[in-house]
Order: sequence, then C-alpha cells, then structure tokens
Amino acid sequence: MAGSTKASFQSKRSIATRSQNGCSNCRRSKKKCDEKQPTCTRCYQKDLECTRDAFTLKWESDFHARGLAFGRAGVWRKDASKKQNAENGNHDTTRPASLAIPTISHWSFLNTDSSSLQDMMSQHPSTSKIILMPARNVNGPPHAFERLPSISPALSVSPTVSNLGQSFLFDYYLHRICPRTTPSPVSQSPFASVILPYCLTASPVVIKALMALAACHWGQQDVRYAIHALKLKSQVVAEFRRRISSDRAFLVSPDPEVLVLIMLLCLYEIVDHCDRRWIVHLQGAKDIIRLRRQHQLSDTLLDHRDSDPVSEFVELFFAFQDVMGRTACAKADLFGPSYWRADDATINDWMGCSPGLVSILFAIMDLSRSRRDMVSASDELTFRARASNLQRRLEALVQQPAGGRGDETLCTCALHGARPSEPAIKATVERILEALWSLVAKGSVSHAMWPLFVAAVELDPLDDAVLRDPNTGIETHGRRLVLQLLSEMAKTSVSSVSRTRAVIEGVWQRRDFHLHNAQDGKTGRFSDLNDWERYVVPGSDALSLV
Repeated sequence: MAGSTKASFQSKRSIATRSQNGCSNCRRSKKKCDEKQPTCTRCYQKDLECTRDAFTLKWESDFHARGLAFGRAGVWRKDASKKQNAENGNHDTTRPASLAIPTISHWSFLNTDSSSLQDMMSQHPSTSKIILMPARNVNGPPHAFERLPSISPALSVSPTVSNLGQSFLFDYYLHRICPRTTPSPVSQSPFASVILPYCLTASPVVIKALMALAACHWGQQDVRYAIHALKLKSQVVAEFRRRISSDRAFLVSPDPEVLVLIMLLCLYEIVDHCDRRWIVHLQGAKDIIRLRRQHQLSDTLLDHRDSDPVSEFVELFFAFQDVMGRTACAKADLFGPSYWRADDATINDWMGCSPGLVSILFAIMDLSRSRRDMVSASDELTFRARASNLQRRLEALVQQPAGGRGDETLCTCALHGARPSEPAIKATVERILEALWSLVAKGSVSHAMWPLFVAAVELDPLDDAVLRDPNTGIETHGRRLVLQLLSEMAKTSVSSVSRTRAVIEGVWQRRDFHLHNAQDGKTGRFSDLNDWERYVVPGSDALSLV
C-alpha cells in the first residue's frame, strides 16, 4: 500500500512539474521551462534564441522503426508493455510507409487557420520575429486584397530588385499602388509606364525608395510593414544626404534621379501622416527644379521637359499637388501657373481633369487671396469682374465626361462669400454627392477625393442633404454618405483618407459650434473672412487632395 502511494505521488509530481508551453530549447534538453516571455530564464542565461513551436510533426512509421509507442497508444492499458512489445515485434520495419499527401489550398495553413495563427502570434511574441513575406495577394483584384491573405511569388524583373531582397514590395508597388493612381482599370498609370522603367535603370537607392513607399502603404493594414518602411526610408534619406554633400552636381544633373527620390519621399509622407513633412519635400523640389533650369540655361541646353518624360511627369506631380492642396488651406502657390495651359481641355488620366481646368482653379485661388487686399469700391468692382470672367471660362470649358464641373462651381461661389444654406450651393452639393455615389458603385473613386472634400465641407448643418441611391433607391443623409464614401475610397486610394476625414469632421464641428454660439446670442469675430476662410482653412494646412 505504501509502495503504491509513493509511486502514485511520484507520478503526479512528474506530471505537475511538466511545462505546458515550454520553449523549444528546454523541450529538446528535457528541462523544465519557466515560460517567461519573451525569453525564458534558461535561454537568457545561455544566450539562446527562445522560440516556441506552434506544433511538431510526428510520423508513426519513425516511432515504430525505433520501437517506440506512437502518441498515447497502449499507455493506459494494464498490459501495455506486453502488448506494445508484441506489436513492435510483429511490426515490419522494411515495409515502406504510405502517407497520404494533404491538399493545401491557396488560403490554407497546416493544422490551423489565419485567425488562429494571429492569436498564436499574439500569445507568443517571439514568433512574431519572422521574415517579412508577401502575406497578401498582390496580384489579385483590388477587392480581394482587402479581405483575404495570400502568398504570391515575387516578380523578378531586375537584378537590382533581387539583390535588395524582399522584392515582393516591388510587386506591391506594381500591382497595388500603380492601379490606385488612375481613375479606371483601363487607364495607364505614369507611375507604371514612366517611373517604373526609370527606377529599374537608376541607382539602388531609387528602388529602395520605391519599396519604402510600398511598405508604408502596406503598413496601413499591417504594422510590421510600417516598421520596415521606416527603416527603408531612413536608409534612403541617409544615402540622399550623402549624395548631396559629396556631389554638388547631383542636384543639377540632367539625370532626374534627385526629383524622383523627392517625389517618392513626398508620397511616402502623404501616405504616412499627411502632415507638414510632405510640404517640406514639395518646397525642396521647387528649389531644385529652379536650380536645374538655371543650370540648363547657363549651359545653353535645351529644356529637358520636352525630351525627358520622367522630369516632365515629376514636375507635373509637384505642381498638381501644389494647386490642389492650396485650395483647402488658401496658401500662396509654389510652382506658378506655367504648367497649366488655359486652352488645353484634354483630360489627363492621372490628374482626372484637364490642364485648362487646373488653370481656372489656380486663378480662383489667386483671386481669393487678393480679396483680402481690397480697400476701395474700385477694388471690389475689379474683383467681381475677374470673378465673373472665371465663371464664364468655367462654363465654356468642355471636357470629357470624367471631368465634371460641379465641384469647381462651389469654388467660384466661394469667391462671392456664398454659404452652405444658399439654394445654389445646396443643389450643387447634392449633385456632386449623387455622382460620387454612382462612381463608388462602379469602383472608380481613386480620383474623387477633391470633389468629395469640397462637397463635404459645404454641407448645410441645419439642413443635411437627403440623398437617394441611384441604384437601390435607399435614402441617406449627406454627412453619413460622406463617411461611407471615405471608407470606400480608403480601399482604392493612395491619398491619406484618414487625414482628409479628420479635416472634414473638424469643419463640421466648427460649423455646429458656431450655430450653437449664435443661438446663445454669441457672435464670432470673423472680420471680413468668407465662409471658406472661416470654417475650412483652419485645420486644412498640408492637406493633400490628389
């Protein structure tokens, strides 16, 4: 009886001291693991990498060949040792084991699914130290990318890309970013047709900047890639500084590498936080472009914008960002009107509108700024005459159907101090939102950020628009529809949708707060500011609407 009790006590003691989630090193050494996270005490003392295997594959044929029981076979039987010995003696070790090969589908994991794998990684931080891999289907359709993960082979297009490693980021840029820069799937993106071929022949730092942009955009859904993007960006900035300090000719070289690097860094900051940092890149680009042109003139060289499509597009990128951004913040321009021909009504696929329309917008912004300098009745008459001329130019402008003019009408109305409560503004806002609702249903909203912003900030707080879905007939209110459209645009846009939404909500709050003060008999001191300057300009600095 005493012997049985002692044996039972030793058996329970051995079971109780067994670690349930011990690390691989302790299990391999048959030592008890204290299971401390992220590194157990034994691994810490021995300077070992502490990992915890999620599962271990065991093959029955291997156990039988060594004369061992597989799993718990025969452990709990009274005659386990005799029957197990008999089974081992009768087992034919020379007979090959036939194992069925499981079918691994495109989205399968071994013994678990994606949600279980994420839970496992959160419970065991050491397993998160993995090599970044294409965990999403970068070659699939855009709507599939947002829902399901996939592993897709990296695209091998250049030894430079392969040598840098993690070339799946290059795939992400090609299949996920480039399509988001055009209004429709049939349009050709200059980021693919112009920038990509140049990057493949440029220095490795340009490819690294392209990969940093891809990782930054990917990092909006997966924080691991955000950390990796920051590392890549730091390397690009360090190399950029080294080149500038060691080679002064780098800035004025006919090779547009310096402009491409600044453009990719500018896009990185827009995708990341969309704060003043991308404006710093924009200002730097303006100074470098000015130096390059002065150098070309001093060397009696031809204007490279006509012969160099890369420089031509990059300069257009900066100039367009400048115009569209200043519509919200009412700041002075950086690049001037020379990029916009008033007689060019051909819609640019990347911009989503014509240079002629941008020329009108540029003139509207300049006229709006000059309104603050009016001191006499003559100045006011001149202002109104110029505003009427811009209105006629806008009405006479003929573009393809994708151009649209409703949102620009709001800008010209803002020159005259129009408010959201006015019938013309209300009708225009409703027309814009209904058109954008239809575009969302067709999956073509990558270039709709600016018109949506303009319409959203001009919604009447006392009479929110009631709109009807053109396809289903379902009614919804203006502010709710704006938030729905922003959520859809986040899936198909390279712009910072979160920053745009924050600015729109800030405008709504300021309008609501002003109404509350007005009802209490409190009047705000806005001096001679118009409606746009009162509610939209505050908080809209450094906002990218491209």
